[in-house]
Amino acid sequence: MATYTDSLGLVKPAAGDGTGTWGTTINASLTDLLEQAIAGRSVINTWSSNLATLTASNGAVGDGRAAILQLDTGTGGSALTGAGTLNVPDKSKVFVVFNNSNQIVTVKVGGLTGVAIPAGKTSILHSNGTDIIDGVNNITGNATMGGTLGVTGNATVGGTLGVTGNVSVNTNKFTVAGSTGNTVVAGTLAVTGVTTATGGLTGSPTANVLAPTANKDATAMTALVGQRIISTASGDTTYTLPDAATAAIPVGSTWVIVNAHATADITIESGGTDDVIALCSGAAYTPGSTSTDRTIVQGGVAEIVCVQANLYVIFGGGVS
Repeated sequence: MATYTDSLGLVKPAAGDGTGTWGTTINASLTDLLEQAIAGRSVINTWSSNLATLTASNGAVGDGRAAILQLDTGTGGSALTGAGTLNVPDKSKVFVVFNNSNQIVTVKVGGLTGVAIPAGKTSILHSNGTDIIDGVNNITGNATMGGTLGVTGNATVGGTLGVTGNVSVNTNKFTVAGSTGNTVVAGTLAVTGVTTATGGLTGSPTANVLAPTANKDATAMTALVGQRIISTASGDTTYTLPDAATAAIPVGSTWVIVNAHATADITIESGGTDDVIALCSGAAYTPGSTSTDRTIVQGGVAEIVCVQANLYVIFGGGVS
């Protein structure tokens, strides 16, 4: 009696079997199946509640044995209308899967995890006899890619990453020009170690914020960290500093305040219970106290810097 191979279900005729029908048996149950397993393509376009199940019966051609699976959206009541699932046999097998549909499709052995393939993408998958896993997850030699490399998950580089062209993150948030090395950072550049500059450092001036009238409480001042505040108020105003050295106001936070009015003063007061505003005059260091505010007189310019917990320093012209 004929038996069948475990993975592909190819016929194994017993000795003496197939008298007069050997050719038919081999063609139908071996040759055609090998053709399908090595180079066959199956188009999957019939879905039931976004599910399709492939089979590969012993000795018979079946979609679950094909080398290449093309997943189409389909039409009408059997169309794929949401995230799909393709169940394949629990046999050892390599598949090339082209998701030609407009939905993400997870290829798996029924009841298990499998691998999700985004719409329009092609994956090499391996059925290990239990479930579907990625067929390629490591390249030990050199690899050259002539097109765009799209990475949707995390990427780890253990050696040198050599790039001869430009580098960009999220279009323009971080860019490096391949020809010059010029680098543009759209956000905040945080450096925890030593920074060395062999040339000059240039940058755009601090943004100017016009403050024609209103007092500014601690919340407003938090939103203005790192900016130049130009006061044109015709009456005296008060700016209240937030708590020093907090998550919102880390050490190094600064404000530049310009009193651009001929008659009005600006009072700088500490908002924190224990915060001190120390005056650095260039000739002396004068600590403040929780009850001592600082004043920027008309025409004065001052910079305020958070230097540690409970301590700001203020310096400039027209500051008392």
